[in-house]
Amino acid sequence: MNFKAKIIILLIMAIPIKNFGQKLKYIHPSEVKWILAHPFIARKAYKISKRAGQVATAQKFNPQLDGDDNGGMVDAFRHCFWMALLVQEISPKAAYKLGIAHEKGNYRDFKKKRYEDGAVPDSVASEMDLKNNKIGLDLGQEYMGVDEETLKQVVLNAVINGECWKIKKDSAGNSLDAEGNIIPQNKLENNWRTPRVLVPSDYKFDD
Repeated sequence: MNFKAKIIILLIMAIPIKNFGQKLKYIHPSEVKWILAHPFIARKAYKISKRAGQVATAQKFNPQLDGDDNGGMVDAFRHCFWMALLVQEISPKAAYKLGIAHEKGNYRDFKKKRYEDGAVPDSVASEMDLKNNKIGLDLGQEYMGVDEETLKQVVLNAVINGECWKIKKDSAGNSLDAEGNIIPQNKLENNWRTPRVLVPSDYKFDD
């Protein structure tokens, strides 16, 4: 069996066969490498990731959060809860490496101008995700063995209490620099490194 065939088999092991070709388009080479290194837990990680995404999507309607799933509290919750949930089922080291692999794919998305959660990713969004991933890893280990609902509430509390990170924006959703100035959209879409900044997840813009 040649190397390419082995990769395809491992990917099939990781990804349910339904709509396999469509799902494969969204897997980055760095994530493929993770699957190759973790063939026996890849499918479990896929299912957990899908579940975490479903729970996070529901948080858009949570009145305690800001409804922002692209750089806001909902986005912070998604990454934090994803890692916390992964730690319950796979090793912290494997979960951490999966988070790193996913973020490496963001630069590839930027180069191809491929949108993630409604926007082209940048270095600040990637930094935010990595920070929230780390918080999720710590919470997952601290609350090892709790049920999903309890874990969800633990992560929600962390986001609401400002223990996580989000991107600084005004009340209209415009990204702001450190001085509070609105950053032009073309500057965000055409540069990997942008003047956006991170703030604690409980930050509220003062009109």
